[in-house]
Amino acid sequence: MPGNCNQFARIWRFGVKRLVLLWGRESNVRGNIAAQIIERDHFMKKMLALSALAALAACSQPAPAPDASVTADASADATDVAAAPTNIAADGKPTVGKYEVTRPNGKKYMTEAKADGTYAVTAEGKVVETGKWEQKSPEQYCETADKPDAKQKCYNEKVDAKGVYTSTDPDNGEVAVVVRVVG
Repeated sequence: MPGNCNQFARIWRFGVKRLVLLWGRESNVRGNIAAQIIERDHFMKKMLALSALAALAACSQPAPAPDASVTADASADATDVAAAPTNIAADGKPTVGKYEVTRPNGKKYMTEAKADGTYAVTAEGKVVETGKWEQKSPEQYCETADKPDAKQKCYNEKVDAKGVYTSTDPDNGEVAVVVRVVG
């Protein structure tokens, strides 16, 4: 490619010299009329700009073909992004995990939010409730119990200035303290 570029540059210089010579002859033949000179100047500027673009296009290198290993890495990264969690809890981490929930009366429960969208609540080592969970936003965690006629219940969650993770029950306004145990 560099050989072609050098050859093109020589041809381009020759062409520019010829244009300049022709321009000079025209001014001698036609006389020095201001309108003709201005018109010629615009023509010459356009021709020089066009020839410079042609030279640039002829001398530019094509982009190298992508390496097969780089392409494989890029597709693996795309898969990782697709597998990245989309449900983010109030603490900024993925919702999936185990939590210790302490109610205002001091009673403690363990809640496990599983990757398949189900949850289980245990108290004193026994499962007391199961169902499906949904994280609508970092501030809103919703559960639907596995009971007949169960309705979705959405808790308002936040982390305060002291770093305490809380969850507010929409039915009675009770605020429970949440501690992430696993996940």
